[in-house]
Amino acid sequence: MGTSEALGALGSGGAWSGLTFNTVRPDELEHRLRQRLDALGPAARAELLHVLMLPDFDRADRIGEFWGHLESRAFADLLIDCEEDRHAKAVIIWGLLREMERD
Repeated sequence: MGTSEALGALGSGGAWSGLTFNTVRPDELEHRLRQRLDALGPAARAELLHVLMLPDFDRADRIGEFWGHLESRAFADLLIDCEEDRHAKAVIIWGLLREMERD
């Protein structure tokens, strides 16, 4: 599921017995996100940061625009992953801002 790996089931019976939670260490998450970001060029990383900083409805519109074009669908998938995982989104924003600060 996303950038996480299954660790096992939580609970001992009842409605929660079959529920699986996924966790990932923060350094592993950052490594996986860094791999995805490194595949993007500087302009795409700047666009990613821009879109992630937009208000909710504007961000949703931009994601829809990227999703609507086959050539930018992978970029839309990355944005959707960020919408689904707030921690990943925070790590990406922090990493991109840190990268811009170094340049």
